[in-house]
Amino acid sequence: LWNNHTNMSAARLDTLLAPGNSYANHYCMQPVRQYHKGMDRRRAGTAYTDMTLTDTAGNSRRLSELVGHGKYVVLNFWTVNSDASRHELPTMKRMLKKYADKGLCVVSISLKDIADNWKKYVRVRKLAGIHLLEQENGDCARAYGIAAIPENVVIGPDGRIVASGVVGAELEALLGNIFE
Repeated sequence: LWNNHTNMSAARLDTLLAPGNSYANHYCMQPVRQYHKGMDRRRAGTAYTDMTLTDTAGNSRRLSELVGHGKYVVLNFWTVNSDASRHELPTMKRMLKKYADKGLCVVSISLKDIADNWKKYVRVRKLAGIHLLEQENGDCARAYGIAAIPENVVIGPDGRIVASGVVGAELEALLGNIFE
């Protein structure tokens, strides 16, 4: 469980971490419980968690400036040093090109990157969407229960989470169902 919890669904972890299980409160399960608690924060129907992050110009931006204003928002958690994350970026570009005029906003949140490297990567590759950098304390990743990247959290126009854990073709299909 400790080694594989990031590959399990919230429902499966609900069962495994039930209070009746003798190991559920063992101190070794603390990272698993923390991850599970984070998953609760990004379950469908849950209100998004507001955060303050830094944009490419060095300004502080709150997610509340972008979320809950009648648009669907994809929070794309990634890092420059992750091949899997970088492979997800073309999906974000395609989805923005296809659905921006229908009400889609993509907010890419870079986790634990060096600010100068991240800014250069975004600028040189002319990445689409809004790009924010998580503060060094890791609060945003913890608040959303992000343990592996890339990770996408889709938030509806009302500020409630529609889906999480959808990447690539699965994200494209979800957005296709929403916008087409």
